[in-house]
Amino acid sequence: MFAEATTHSVLMVDEPSYSVTPYSLTLVLAYLHYYTPERLPNGRFIAPKHLRLLAAWIGWPAPALRSLRQHVPLAAHMALLQAAGFLPANGPVIWAEPTVSNWLHGSVAEAIATLQGTLACSTRWQEALAGLGLQEVLREDYLVYLAQSLARQGRQGQRVASNPPEPVVWLAHEQAQTWQLCLPPSLPLWLHFDLRQLGDWQPGQPLICTPLTIATAGQRGYGREVIQWLLETATQQPLPEKQQIQLGQWSRRAHVYRLRTVRLLSVPQPEHLAVLLRRKEFRAAVIEQLSPRHAIIRTNVVATLEKWLAGQGYPLVQIPPAKEPARGMTEGTAYQWLSLRVLVGLGGLIPLPCPLPHSLLDTLGQALSDLEKAELEATAVGIVEGLVEAIHGRDAFLPAQQPVPPTLIAALQQAIKQEGTVTISYQALGDRKATYREIQPLRLEQHGKLFYLYAYCYRAESNLTFRLDRIKEIRN
Repeated sequence: MFAEATTHSVLMVDEPSYSVTPYSLTLVLAYLHYYTPERLPNGRFIAPKHLRLLAAWIGWPAPALRSLRQHVPLAAHMALLQAAGFLPANGPVIWAEPTVSNWLHGSVAEAIATLQGTLACSTRWQEALAGLGLQEVLREDYLVYLAQSLARQGRQGQRVASNPPEPVVWLAHEQAQTWQLCLPPSLPLWLHFDLRQLGDWQPGQPLICTPLTIATAGQRGYGREVIQWLLETATQQPLPEKQQIQLGQWSRRAHVYRLRTVRLLSVPQPEHLAVLLRRKEFRAAVIEQLSPRHAIIRTNVVATLEKWLAGQGYPLVQIPPAKEPARGMTEGTAYQWLSLRVLVGLGGLIPLPCPLPHSLLDTLGQALSDLEKAELEATAVGIVEGLVEAIHGRDAFLPAQQPVPPTLIAALQQAIKQEGTVTISYQALGDRKATYREIQPLRLEQHGKLFYLYAYCYRAESNLTFRLDRIKEIRN
């Protein structure tokens, strides 16, 4: 008893006993929470690959599915979850809202009653249909069918509610780094949801847990103790010792690599950072001090810091975002022109093994406007200047002036290890005599027979590269 859409083709599939059940809704919620698919614009909801997998998850496979409007049962699931407030109404990704927890932990009868109340609220139902663009797919006759289906499930659920759930069964697997568990449908809804956050699952297949899935679950809030409790509750027996050891090892992997978006504050001299740290409002905003000149600060203090520094005569330097090509610019032509312009710029610094492409540069430039070429020219100049700074002192084509003493390398390695400073007497290429500089060594590199030191120079107030054979003297 389905309504046919007037403007969309609907894939007809064999109907299971019920098109929407609390169990099938739980599977959809578990999938969305595990994979957190991106919300697509223009009412398309999520990508077709997720729609096809979801259709198979709820027992309505549709390999050619491309739109939510083509699959009436799946559309009903999404509309019902949206109307119940279990999915976010907007935002870049889709997952299960915290409000779904109470619904999952209730009895089946309570879950069905909540769904019936959602259908009875015409306003919420129509808002969900409008948000998903399903007004022409889920019509009034399907709403009546859905309400009748839930009523029948409620009567049937009262007869089987007293049956105890079957335990989850461990399955032997040849790979030591893999768990396989068979999940019976009679498990409580919340246990179905939580177990499917621990591994990969496909309809008719066991749940597969690996070190990666367990570590990922830990990053989403499922700690080691919680995972062990879930497994013991599901299997109705203590977790075997082997699995306990593996669980501890796999859970710790979630904290090996961490990626954070932070604000890095850098200053040219250590005393500049010391001034800020002496002020209580800024000291409390420092998350971590990385070095005498670098600290990670909280984002919400940036505006206050910028205002205070401006009053002291030290404006805060904000790194501008990368510029996009000007509107109307042909991206391929722009990048080709920029690449050749950088090559020409390098030709003015070092000998190149090929002729400079001036004629080709002029030909490509004819396809660009004056404004576009001006923007690209500024970008090319910045790239070349950055390369000049990066390769300063790396005159590898010139032989070493003197052998590098092992004691110099040892002294620099010790300074790097202790994050200390040293004073060196350095004679750069083209200088008539050596000059003294205070530096903070950062790392040593060897290229062929030449050694290089990457260090922060307090006189230049920037990171520089020094050739070790040009260091005449070193003092601690």
